[in-house]
Amino acid sequence: MSRCKACDVIMNEYELKRIDRVTGDYSELCSNCLSASTEALREDSPMHTILEKLDNPLELLADLEG
Repeated sequence: MSRCKACDVIMNEYELKRIDRVTGDYSELCSNCLSASTEALREDSPMHTILEKLDNPLELLADLEG
């Protein structure tokens, strides 16, 4: 049993075996988090635009958790 590095959900068999095409390592993210991460990295995505405007994106996450 392994958990997603981003959201700590228990990953299924497919997610555990998924290999990152860039690094060649196991992804370590569940499908939902991998999808959100990919979306945020796309330069034409609204999430990329939002993150680009923030000085420290981690502050936004801390505010959401608090």
